[in-house]
Amino acid sequence: MGVSSARATVLQQGEGLSVAQVAERVAEAERRERETRQQLDSPAANRGPYDGDPQDLAER
Repeated sequence: MGVSSARATVLQQGEGLSVAQVAERVAEAERRERETRQQLDSPAANRGPYDGDPQDLAER
């Protein structure tokens, strides 16, 4: 979900909210999306031997 998708979702759910409330929810959605992207991009210490980069697995 991109920033514009997050914004569109909040706007769809935001009927009756003030401009400030919508902006706050958009910022929160963007923050969560950024955190999720960082988690997916970072190596996880608890991953099993078959999770991770397919190229690295092929080399093993």
